[in-house]
Amino acid sequence: MNKKILLFVIVVAVAGGAWYWQNREGAYEPVGVSPTPSADASVSPSPTPTPMPVASRTPSKTATPTPKQNPIMKEVNIVEVVIRGSAFEPVALTVHQGDIVQFSNLDSAVHVVKSDNAVIYSGTIAPNSAWSLMTANIPKGVYEYFCTVHPSMRATLTIN
Repeated sequence: MNKKILLFVIVVAVAGGAWYWQNREGAYEPVGVSPTPSADASVSPSPTPTPMPVASRTPSKTATPTPKQNPIMKEVNIVEVVIRGSAFEPVALTVHQGDIVQFSNLDSAVHVVKSDNAVIYSGTIAPNSAWSLMTANIPKGVYEYFCTVHPSMRATLTIN
């Protein structure tokens, strides 16, 4: 009789543990899913998913965040500066903070872009290659830059 009771207790404990393991709240939540707070004190058995931006090949209205949902994701412009004939084109450029400035070297010589205050520095840009300057963390202002290999090559970048 004691063996039957012990066996019954073990079966109930294992079944109860398995049920708890499968149904406990917050045990496993896929990335981007979080519970939605409610006004009452009741606990829902499963969390309500919060829409998150999802990379997909087919556009979806729910997958595209609005600027209020995700302030990090905003429009970024890519503006090109061409290095040709040992000169920067354009000589004066104005961009918004957060834009990307791509320096494309169309010359047969290497070039190095550096600002007078060393905030901008490209390293060597080989012929027929490019270097991208991310302006998001560069303070707004006017930056005069030049090529360290050809110091007569000069231009100005204004970040608003």
